[in-house]
Amino acid sequence: MRIRCGSGAEAEACETQFHHHGRRSGLWRHLLLRESDDPDAESGPDGAGGHPPDQLPYERCGEHADAGLAADRPLPAAGRVAGGLLTWVAADLHRGLAQEEITFAEVLKNNGGYATALYGKWHLGTDNTYNPVHQGFDEFIGFKSGNVDYRNYYDTSGNADWWEGETLKASTTQGYLTELISAHSLDFVRRNKDRPFCLYVAHGCPHYPYQGPDDPGFRQPGVEQMHHAPREDRATAYKEMIEYMDRGIGQMLDLLAEEGLDRNTFVIFLSDNGPVEPGTTGGLRGEKGSFFEGGIRVPAILWMPGRVPANGTSDELVLSMDLFPTMLDMAGIDYRNADKPLDGTSFVPVIEGRSMPRRTIFWRQSNAKAVMQDGLKYIVTTDKEHVDTHYLFDLKKDPQEQTNLVDDYPDVVGRLQGALKVWENDLWRERQRTLKKR
Repeated sequence: MRIRCGSGAEAEACETQFHHHGRRSGLWRHLLLRESDDPDAESGPDGAGGHPPDQLPYERCGEHADAGLAADRPLPAAGRVAGGLLTWVAADLHRGLAQEEITFAEVLKNNGGYATALYGKWHLGTDNTYNPVHQGFDEFIGFKSGNVDYRNYYDTSGNADWWEGETLKASTTQGYLTELISAHSLDFVRRNKDRPFCLYVAHGCPHYPYQGPDDPGFRQPGVEQMHHAPREDRATAYKEMIEYMDRGIGQMLDLLAEEGLDRNTFVIFLSDNGPVEPGTTGGLRGEKGSFFEGGIRVPAILWMPGRVPANGTSDELVLSMDLFPTMLDMAGIDYRNADKPLDGTSFVPVIEGRSMPRRTIFWRQSNAKAVMQDGLKYIVTTDKEHVDTHYLFDLKKDPQEQTNLVDDYPDVVGRLQGALKVWENDLWRERQRTLKKR
């Protein structure tokens, strides 16, 4: 199945909130959520990111998709997809994810007895006040910033950033970042195979700095080094990075089968946002950081043999924040919290061959905002001189967003602008209520 999904810093579904008042029998005992960071969009006409199929490094991911449900466009992102994926609300990245917010790890742990772990990237607050161990995760091994050196684990400001719980372990840890994350993930599954577990594997790969498994570390303590490693053949490094992530995914799928866990483990593979160079969008307009399809259309695969139909496609729109209610729906957990209702909607109906409800989707960041309804997407961007540029696209007919219809359909533009204004006002009121509680 190919699910169309959306991503964005503050993506939100306004018309549907999830309150599951019945109980399923619990379709899965185990959840394995694997996320890659800034990969090629797997929606290009020639395959993932527009590369010819024989050049794709996603060999095991391809097997994963053939045996399950491949997603053409899932998730929110800027504060890590986690801002909308882990909890009901986007995080305040200038500080961190407030402890009073509820994550899926907390709900699964407290209501279903799930062992919970996060290995890899957090990016929802660097202070230990916001550490994942305070947000429902029994275990956290990884980094808290946006990216680290793949060998010595320094962030862009030259700070050591590799943690086990609340303890800094960068100086005593050795290994290639992607392999470390995969190894800890495999170990967790082996240790928890006889009980329900929820494992969030948040790979740094293939986010910069572009370092293959044989490349040395290059960042130094106290020295700001923002982007790229010294290696010049970045495209080859990018490919090597994905190959190592793909290898780890294959090892995990093999382990699940060997332990007899594959038929009651719900596996989700996804990304946080569109790529930047050397990644490609397969012909879609824009890239990471924009609300054009190349920035918000991202890959995902759902896999659970016997439950998720194999090798199918669907054009349903799914958001990353739909994952939270979907997990609870699959686990048979009844979530009722009037103070913190979930903005997402369970996509179990899509897995069962039914449709998602009609809804209006919103995105916003500092210099741009967007709204989408019934395949029509309105975007407004603001430049440094505070001049606005408006766009309207019919994604059903023009997924590459080449024809701007903003002057042709003023009534549609007005309707979408009105919906966007209502949402922004609602968002502001919610923001004020949240700040007053802190």
